[in-house]
Order: sequence, then C-alpha cells, then structure tokens
Amino acid sequence: MVAGDGTGDFKTIQAAVESIPTTNRDRVVVFIKDGTYHEKIRVDASFVTLYGQSRKGTRIEFPQLNKDFEAHRDDLGRAVINLNHAGDFVLQNLTVENTASIICPLPGRKLHAARAMSLFVEHKLPTDSCGRTKHEGLRPGYLFRNYC
Repeated sequence: MVAGDGTGDFKTIQAAVESIPTTNRDRVVVFIKDGTYHEKIRVDASFVTLYGQSRKGTRIEFPQLNKDFEAHRDDLGRAVINLNHAGDFVLQNLTVENTASIICPLPGRKLHAARAMSLFVEHKLPTDSCGRTKHEGLRPGYLFRNYC
C-alpha cells in the first residue's frame, strides 16, 4: 500500500513499483491511498495494477513540458507514467495529469505540450474508472502502439 503520509508500506508510487521484479508474471495490485502524489513513475514489470482509493481523491501529477524533458532528460521518461515494455498494465480508480502548461499565443487558450502517459508497449491499457483532463487523449481499452 502507498500512502504519502507514511502510514503505508511505501511513501511513493515509484518506490512501490520498483519493488516489483521486472520478471514478474503474477498480477500485482498497488493500492494507493487518497492524496496528491507529485511524482513521475516508470513501470518496468508486467501485470501491474495501480489502484486508487478514489478517482477524485487519488491524483498522480507532475509538471513537465516536452522542451523541459529534452533539456534535462531523466531515466523515468518524459511523461507522468512511463511504461517500459510493461505488459498487462492497468490503471483503475485514480486520476493522472501532467500539470505543465504554457500560454498559447491565441487569447484564452493554454497549450499543453506534454502528456500524462508515455507507453512503449503494444498491449491494451485498461483505464477503468480513471480521471483524465480535457487535454488528454486516454480512452478506456485504447490500443497504444507507440509512446504518445
């Protein structure tokens, strides 16, 4: 269990995900207590479910524009959640958002130049009961073939 206040087995989602062997072949459900988790996540193991306590109360967010990632690359990836050849990954009952935005030259519009998800797999990504911002293109059961 992940709890940002320290009452769980892990304080961060990344620490919980890193504890799963990359050779994992059994479904592992990572329960995430309500809270806002300001972190990027890289998942290398297959058969992982990130399950939030509540859709509105469990938020994973991180502000990073594409240009910022290009200037300062890290091992996690360019998005909030990065799947690195991790098959059968499930997001359920939580909200993921890249909170970075810049002002667009058009009046009253924001340009979101980064994504919440970056996928390097060819598997279905169930996103049952997940929140998404109006700027994200995630759809339940959508088949991703490249990172977005």
